[in-house]
Amino acid sequence: MSLPQLLAYGLPGLPLAVLGLPLYVYLATFYARDLLLGTGTVGAILLVARLFDVVTDPLAGYVSDHWPRQDWRRRGPMVLGMPWLLLGIWMLFLPPPGIGGGWLLLGTLLAYLGWTLVSIPYAAWGAELSDDYHERSRLAASREGFQALGVLLALVLPTWAGIAENAGASLRLLFFAVLLTLVPTVLLAVRLLPESVQLFGGRLSWPDCVSLAPTAP
Repeated sequence: MSLPQLLAYGLPGLPLAVLGLPLYVYLATFYARDLLLGTGTVGAILLVARLFDVVTDPLAGYVSDHWPRQDWRRRGPMVLGMPWLLLGIWMLFLPPPGIGGGWLLLGTLLAYLGWTLVSIPYAAWGAELSDDYHERSRLAASREGFQALGVLLALVLPTWAGIAENAGASLRLLFFAVLLTLVPTVLLAVRLLPESVQLFGGRLSWPDCVSLAPTAP
């Protein structure tokens, strides 16, 4: 694959990684401590959202594999998931005054649904873009490199802006960082990357999937 295609595949990993740190690490503390929802309430809501993820993850894979247009099997779910992901993190990272647990639950469900629709086809796409082992390794390296950069940016951007001690301001900054980078990087990948090559001829049975689960990252 060409260098522009390698970069186009890796780039969406950056905003996804920028988003991952506040969504999975900072959010609980912000809602429990700063918005005074309480640790028990926040924990219960996030548990429900994670259980929702257990259902939506395999469904997202199924939808992607059975997308009506074969040349959009990975592109389609990613484009579909972006608005839901951005709506969810807008609710979570820029909450209005006086919100309750229902706001947190709805925002989290939307964010997790959008995240799933974007990230699962994205990961699958990289494994299918080439039938050459070394090309797939280069694609994975591009993705992981941009994800590492995204984690670093999520850590240092609030510090550079002088707002690291303000959780609400940090979340707002990271929301706009994701907003400004997710849409163009996903659309660039959609534009420059080919559809998946057919690598595997058969289907995995449910017992096969269960046996492979411990090897998942």
